[in-house]
Amino acid sequence: MSDSLQNYRVLCKAISLLLPNQLEVVIHDLDSGKIAHIENPYSNRTIGDDSLIDEDELTTEIDNKAIIGPYSKSTPEGESTKSITSVLRDDEGVATHLLCINMKTGLLAQSAKLLASLIDIESEQQSPALMGSDWRENTNQIIAKTLAELGMAMHATSKADKLKIVAALEANQIFQVRGSSDYVAKAFGISRASLYTLLRDVRQH
Repeated sequence: MSDSLQNYRVLCKAISLLLPNQLEVVIHDLDSGKIAHIENPYSNRTIGDDSLIDEDELTTEIDNKAIIGPYSKSTPEGESTKSITSVLRDDEGVATHLLCINMKTGLLAQSAKLLASLIDIESEQQSPALMGSDWRENTNQIIAKTLAELGMAMHATSKADKLKIVAALEANQIFQVRGSSDYVAKAFGISRASLYTLLRDVRQH
């Protein structure tokens, strides 16, 4: 490995340490068609192994490109990976090496499914006795649903966003309940007078 690539060797090591046992980092030498360096080789490859890269296809793909991907691959055990490749060039701009980062996604996919199952309440049964007449819970759900549609948290909402939430609450007759204005004002983090201004604007439109 040339002096210039010694720095990439250290970089490969640093990258592989970000997610122990989850990232494989490989440098391919395009001149020799061999693997010049590899960190955390979970693909069972070693330095000196053939890169097995189609040079004709590669020449077309890397033309004027610095990065290839992300794209999907698999481990020998059948686990999916998300991969990306950086094209390393010499001073004349000729591609000499490829730096490939392969990340296992199995654990992340399992974690995503677990988190989704924990927060998925659409299929859960609701209790009419506990929630049917609970205007506070109904208010909370309307606010949460509208915020989700807006894609933001309450503290980040603008006046226009708050008007959309107030409109949703008004459509569901929340403000006909005694004490609801104080409750909503506290949820918004504004005064009751400010809430009344928003409600007036909604009713005028």
